[in-house]
Amino acid sequence: MGADDKVGDGEIDADGNCLDNIYIFSGHDERCRSGGINLGFDSCCAEKANFFDLFRCREHERHLADLMDQDLCVKVGSEYCSKKINFIVGSACVEYKKTYCCFSSKMAMVFNEQGRKQLNTLDFGSAKKPNCRGFTPEEFQALDFSEDKIDLKEWYDSLTTTPSGDINTKITDRINDFYNGIK
Repeated sequence: MGADDKVGDGEIDADGNCLDNIYIFSGHDERCRSGGINLGFDSCCAEKANFFDLFRCREHERHLADLMDQDLCVKVGSEYCSKKINFIVGSACVEYKKTYCCFSSKMAMVFNEQGRKQLNTLDFGSAKKPNCRGFTPEEFQALDFSEDKIDLKEWYDSLTTTPSGDINTKITDRINDFYNGIK
């Protein structure tokens, strides 16, 4: 989780009605260490979950790699210095980070990535201070959902099922493993 994530669902009244702002398709701030002396100039910002240094990278960085592997994140800003050492004549950066806004679904990511471009009042912020909140109901109503403004092809493509050949192969392999285990 990032430093600017909201905790909890906000205040509710006695009847359970929300007293806070309502946000549609909210994301959350995720960060990873992308280099510096602390990591031996390696990176914990892998784009594939299986490409990781398990000993140097933290659990939340591995979780971010899983989210990125599922294409649920948008990079915010550019790399920034997250830790400095001060010297008498200046300072040196010893750790860099990258920031991402990650979403719980591909649809939420697509709407945020493309919808924010239409609104002059909502962007992803900066790497040091990301804005991963969702749309207010008013902002969501203001979006132009025409095909040339919000292209849902990326979301539709994520809905495609595993090819039947892959499923058949997996089933056959499991059946064979089962029978081989009995022998």
